[in-house]
Amino acid sequence: TLDALGSLDRLRRGPVDVVIVGARGDDRARALAREAGRAYLPNRTIARVDPGDPRSRAVCTELAEGKEAGPDGAPRAYVCRGRTCSPPVASPAELAELLQREKNA
Repeated sequence: TLDALGSLDRLRRGPVDVVIVGARGDDRARALAREAGRAYLPNRTIARVDPGDPRSRAVCTELAEGKEAGPDGAPRAYVCRGRTCSPPVASPAELAELLQREKNA
């Protein structure tokens, strides 16, 4: 029953994609990834893009398109539904707020 509801929701509203751009070893990028995983969104995909590893961008080409890290390589997270994405956020609290909005949409 929950699987069916999740499937119906995914069909009706589409998936939510969270794209985190930042070096894998960066604690700030890990904090963003933890926050993305903590939020309950059954239609969520989390993509990690490491600017220093072209293979990570190649794995999720469409999701990574146009998304960059911040100044000095500071990690950024984007929340997308379809081809529409949020402005980049840098903190887990900002990401949590965006994900909560998606959950309530």
